[in-house]
Amino acid sequence: MPSFTTCVGCDIQKRSKNEKFYNISDLSILNKLRRLNSRKRLSELNDIPVNNKICRNCFQLSKQDNILMQRPDDTSDLSFYRNGNNSHHQCTFGCKQNDSSTLTIRIPKKILQDLLMNYKFFAHEQSRMCNEHIGISNYWPLVKQINQEVKEKDQMFVMNLMHDYYQELKSTRDPIFDMSQIDAISDDVFKSWFGYSKKQFKSICSFTLHCSDQQIAVLLCKLRTALSNEQIGFLFGVCERTIANYLYQTR
Repeated sequence: MPSFTTCVGCDIQKRSKNEKFYNISDLSILNKLRRLNSRKRLSELNDIPVNNKICRNCFQLSKQDNILMQRPDDTSDLSFYRNGNNSHHQCTFGCKQNDSSTLTIRIPKKILQDLLMNYKFFAHEQSRMCNEHIGISNYWPLVKQINQEVKEKDQMFVMNLMHDYYQELKSTRDPIFDMSQIDAISDDVFKSWFGYSKKQFKSICSFTLHCSDQQIAVLLCKLRTALSNEQIGFLFGVCERTIANYLYQTR
């Protein structure tokens, strides 16, 4: 029987006799390696056991001075987010103000969060909006007109806004997504978060015999947004360990 070893750094299993493994006892290095490999959907561990083996690739990475400069574990994939006009004098949606009397108002933080989390639209904290757009019930017609992607230099602002949103959500612990009440979620919001319409989602669930609708929704949300397990846990009202279990069961 061939023996197998799983690399703690990248969670890849290989034959010991064909792949040289290295012992590593520095917990901070192990955590850094797991952040580097966040795209591999690793289960999140707060305390990774020391004296575990890592593969040759991870061992070489651990020797690099810039190991902390890589993509952090809780960074979202912003490739499908849209970036508004961040001018101090114009509406973030690029409205043409033919009337000089049209007022623009600095966008309240709640609306900034709503645009980011529910419409995948980023507006800078100093951005302004036409007064007629403040508090409307549906921003999709305006958002769909914007084609500009989020710039790399703005990603930190996006992450800070997300962090504030999740901290506030954590204090209330009210789940946003409950698949037992899927009809309460609008079609546009559902597709924005899960990548499919509610009809398509129900069709996907009909082919899965061993996973609940909630577990499938968690997997789709993870693939769609690349949010951390902790952040997705806030959205579904469960702990990050439960999210990790859901992702493992849907593999």
